[in-house]
Amino acid sequence: MELNIQGVICRPTADERLCVGKPYLVRGYALSGGGRAVDRVEISLDDGNTWDLASLYTMHSKGKESSNERDWAEKQWSWVLWSYRIDSVPPNCNIACRAWDSGGNKQPSAAVWNYRGVMNNAVFRVKPQTTSSAHSRL
Repeated sequence: MELNIQGVICRPTADERLCVGKPYLVRGYALSGGGRAVDRVEISLDDGNTWDLASLYTMHSKGKESSNERDWAEKQWSWVLWSYRIDSVPPNCNIACRAWDSGGNKQPSAAVWNYRGVMNNAVFRVKPQTTSSAHSRL
């Protein structure tokens, strides 16, 4: 059995306070199985109604002349870090992330139930607390 595509939000955490109207850098990681590369990670600030691309930090371009070219014959056996800059944190934001791999697989909106409860890879969601105070943790 191969690992399903997964994307995870590491920052902010659910108990973290974000300051409304201030910038924030959302961070996480993504991975896929079967030698498939993580192709992209998308972030939503409105619980999945609209999506925007996150920046990926990968090693696949190391040593190549153009950093935007990927050798599609290469197998990818590692996870990637990603980040997404929120220019102005909205009130009551619901942050979601979903990843896509080079095989066209993406994280489903909801978990697919199975008897053992394994390999669940639904869209990852975080609802951080928001405040108008200037004392948010960055």
